[in-house]
Amino acid sequence: MQRPALFIGPPVLAAIHTIFAPWVPMLVLGLLLVLAKALVSRSWDPYFVLGFAGMVAACALQSFVAYTEWWYHVAGLVTA
Repeated sequence: MQRPALFIGPPVLAAIHTIFAPWVPMLVLGLLLVLAKALVSRSWDPYFVLGFAGMVAACALQSFVAYTEWWYHVAGLVTA
């Protein structure tokens, strides 16, 4: 009997790539630091983990906001 293959559709992969690709090095470094601190101290630092989660959320939010008309308007005001 064959097991069903785990399939993630191309639109989902494209969305994940679009959201996180520019920030992969920063997010990987942050994750490594969170894990290293947890291994050294043998406990999770809630503020450090919350900061990393905020950084991930900011990356995702920035990706969605960057292509809106509102952002182009704000950017035009700032650079004019």
